[in-house]
Amino acid sequence: MKNYYVKWRGIALACILLVGAFGGLKAQVSAYSFFQSSGTYTPITGGLLLGNTTSDDQRFVDPAVPLGGTGTTGVGIPIGFNFDFNGTTYDRIGINNNGWISFGSSSLTPSVNMASTSSYTPLSSTTAITPSHLRNRIAGIGRDLQAQAGSELRVETIGTAPNRICVIQFTNYRKWNATGDNFNFQIRLSETSNKVEVVYGAFTSNATGTTAHVGLGGSVSTDFNNRTTTTDWSATTAGTLNTSSCTINATVVPASGTTFSWVKCPSTPPTASGVSICSGSTAVV
Repeated sequence: MKNYYVKWRGIALACILLVGAFGGLKAQVSAYSFFQSSGTYTPITGGLLLGNTTSDDQRFVDPAVPLGGTGTTGVGIPIGFNFDFNGTTYDRIGINNNGWISFGSSSLTPSVNMASTSSYTPLSSTTAITPSHLRNRIAGIGRDLQAQAGSELRVETIGTAPNRICVIQFTNYRKWNATGDNFNFQIRLSETSNKVEVVYGAFTSNATGTTAHVGLGGSVSTDFNNRTTTTDWSATTAGTLNTSSCTINATVVPASGTTFSWVKCPSTPPTASGVSICSGSTAVV
């Protein structure tokens, strides 16, 4: 793990330096680079607690309404710092109980807009949003999810500037109306590097199989950067459609510590050991 983090720090720094030189490039999440690694899942215990053990289909768009509701717009949940995603700077997020978030800005009214063709398939939504950049989103386990006894949904910004991380954590979630499930995962947003991570914790599924959206969605439905597998979460491949998904069943689940990372880099990528590490490349470390 130590070597991985040293390597990642160098990659992130190279990307930050080069982004300035290529800042005029058209933003697309499809150009983000994907990295996969294995590490340790570290739960958060503080921050803002949202929803309760009966949460189902809620959208959390206002910290003053922690139980959420059916509305798609609001003032948003503070990230805690400015975060660049897909060429726009954001300081707010909306959270959908079905395992995904969207981005927003406190300078807008409403700050967030979580409208979606379906909350269960967020990356393929064709619902038009104005301004369109409020459609930008991240799916950790994007499907019909439900809380249960012992469930929590938390948001906490940890660390110190300029290296803070906003953590959105789903604890002990399940497929809708399922028994025997225990889904734990985080969506993590890193300050300065603008890295996106989805980190999976202990993960148990009952025998009923399902699929989930995993990855990034841009300002239009045709811009996506997602993952797909039917057999092995340690060997996912890039999705070719915005409907591409990852299978979940009793034997096909992410191992605890599985980490999916995306980083934006310019069209002329830096290299590590002679291997391109940016501009849509995929690396397993």
